[in-house]
Amino acid sequence: MNYSVQGSAVATALGLTLALGLPAHSQTMAEAFTAIGAEVCEGSDLLCVSVEVPLNHFDPVVGETIQITYALSPAAEESLGLMVYVVGGPGGTAVADADYYLSDIAQDVLDAYDIMFFDLRGVGTEHGISCPTALDALFRADGMHFDPGSKDVRDGIVTAVDTYIADCTAEMAYPEVLPHVGTDQAVRDLEILRQAIGAPELWLYGHSYGTEFVQEYAATFPDAVAGVILDAVVDPELTLTAFQESTLTGSEALLERMFAFCDADAECSADMGMPTAQAYEALQTLLSDGAIMVDYPLAEGGTEPRELDLAFLQVSTFNNLYSPGGRSWFLRVLAAASRGDLIPLLRDSYYESSIDIESNEPLLDEDEGFYGAAYYAIVCEDWTEGQDPDVEMARVLHATEMMAPELPRFLDTYFQELSICARMALPASEPRPPFVGGDFPTLVLNSSTDPITPIDQAVAVYERSQNAALIVLEGGPHVVWRMDYPCIESAVVRLLVDGEMPDAPIQVCQTDFVPTYTPLSLPTEPLDPLWLARSVLLEMDMDLAFLGYAMDYDAASGCTRGGTLDAVETDAGAQLTFSDCSYWDGISVSGAGTMTGEDYEIERVNLTLTVTSNGMEMGQIDYNQDWPTGTDWIAGTWNGQTITTTWQ
Repeated sequence: MNYSVQGSAVATALGLTLALGLPAHSQTMAEAFTAIGAEVCEGSDLLCVSVEVPLNHFDPVVGETIQITYALSPAAEESLGLMVYVVGGPGGTAVADADYYLSDIAQDVLDAYDIMFFDLRGVGTEHGISCPTALDALFRADGMHFDPGSKDVRDGIVTAVDTYIADCTAEMAYPEVLPHVGTDQAVRDLEILRQAIGAPELWLYGHSYGTEFVQEYAATFPDAVAGVILDAVVDPELTLTAFQESTLTGSEALLERMFAFCDADAECSADMGMPTAQAYEALQTLLSDGAIMVDYPLAEGGTEPRELDLAFLQVSTFNNLYSPGGRSWFLRVLAAASRGDLIPLLRDSYYESSIDIESNEPLLDEDEGFYGAAYYAIVCEDWTEGQDPDVEMARVLHATEMMAPELPRFLDTYFQELSICARMALPASEPRPPFVGGDFPTLVLNSSTDPITPIDQAVAVYERSQNAALIVLEGGPHVVWRMDYPCIESAVVRLLVDGEMPDAPIQVCQTDFVPTYTPLSLPTEPLDPLWLARSVLLEMDMDLAFLGYAMDYDAASGCTRGGTLDAVETDAGAQLTFSDCSYWDGISVSGAGTMTGEDYEIERVNLTLTVTSNGMEMGQIDYNQDWPTGTDWIAGTWNGQTITTTWQ
């Protein structure tokens, strides 16, 4: 449960500390939080407290306040300090997801630091700015595709954006928060909390948008800072238009690099059946003429027609650029589409767009851990480029037309965010002081292949920062700490625990831009039973309904060519049921299976299946897979013959 602390209570707690002459370090951070009313969070072992702050720090009105919630993970051993973990977005939940972030932080850091999370204004159940229905309608709107030569298209864009803004404002529960969510307000929220707990110096870690927040806080309150770590860096000195140009021209280059990888990889190239860029362009051309209907398989059985349009392709493409695994995943999705199977692409676009892959309905922000309306509001206030909506929209559309030759695949992505900010016309944030580092250390981390915060932005921030070092991960993802990259992990631990910066001011590490490609499972003649059993599990693993399945919930999906697969959680693991499940034309399986393991890790799988091909029974097989030993084996009958095969 989150506990509210009134402004007077905060002042009293701080006043007692000062009156008693107690320095901040005389109490633990957990004690400091408890002194202002913190108690154990609901569903977590962390300490939670909500602090009341002015709704508008720059023009406060009595009675107009907002609650900001903080969650503290106390150091496991003697604390070296308080680290504030600022998550990305903007709009991502932090308090609800704190345990997730903590689970990937090195134990040396957990031992040595109190770590604090907080939700931004407009994020969370207390004042979240949420309009999933309006945002989903905007995403699907016909008017959100750019045609340089069409006035009707331009008018359609304005209509679609204005409709979204009106519908979103009507849908959200806390519209009064909307003009006051800028980062200039949020950094002052954190400073009130810092003063309330004894004004300790803060270690500030931010990823993605969090780097913007950290830079603004450190520039506004430099004496409050012990050190700064910036991961996937936003350059706040850019305009929003310049940021979009940097991001999307870089993303076009990354996509070309992905295509080149696939063309050079024998299995990926064979699956694609043509040059990868050609396969993409064919799909893009098909969808540019309008949405097409896809027979979508349902978990309850049967199919229903679903629309696949250009917006779905663009969101799937762009979002999968974020990580090496996503790049590999998207190439497989594209290869399936090049062979006429559009289900993986449609499912992935649902997933990337926060749409339920079964019902085709938008997911609620609180379920997704991301508040999309808060994202736009914070971005638009922080990066305001002008106040006249008509003038700004004309500028955006002209800029889009000029960028058309450079953005053959991401032109719509370029103008959409700019259009929303142009038409929202929210009050601009206060001018932010420039971040130039300070007496404290600044560690800058970035991938060379980050699509949303390109490396040139990290370099710009590093070059104007005092006492800074830059570590570049060649080929890596968006956000590099906590991702098991040794050179990044060791540098962060060394700084936080040992107090030492990297030996060289600029270091470069390496990882795979695209990891090993996972080939499509394509049946051969004659059909091989062992291949079939292995491929059934592979296709289950590639089904987003079972993404990261850990036997801890019930799941169900329609198999891509018909039939269903159900998984039911059991005390030992999970029970599987296949009902005429078909991943390939003319081939289906029915039967049951079990998954078992410990600590939510699948260790053993057994399938007992009846296989039919073009309506004729091929056989009945019993397949077993043992992950700890790396072995699998199959028995049963196939084409009237008894089979027994053991493999390793």
